[in-house]
Amino acid sequence: MALIDADFLKERIPVALSDARVQALIEDVQATIEARLGAAYAPATTITELHTRPNGINLYLKRRPASVTSVTEKRGLGDTATETITDYHIIAQAGMLARTDGPTWGALVTVVYTP
Repeated sequence: MALIDADFLKERIPVALSDARVQALIEDVQATIEARLGAAYAPATTITELHTRPNGINLYLKRRPASVTSVTEKRGLGDTATETITDYHIIAQAGMLARTDGPTWGALVTVVYTP
């Protein structure tokens, strides 16, 4: 999915390159970004992230959450029981969930959210 095209870029930055060369440059930069951060998500895409042994009360997500569908955890790595967690605040600008009551995050935390 192209985020910008040659016309968009040339309107904002005066360059003396052909449209094909500008588009190739855009695609190279986008491929580099996607290699580091992953592909861009469609706005309504739900993401499931598994976090192992998050530190303290803060849990950092890969993307800023628009909404959180569910948070579950297992207290220990060998535990079979999964607990639904509701005592957290969403700090969207930081891409973070902060535990509000009780202990720190468990050993395995699964977060389902929409970025």
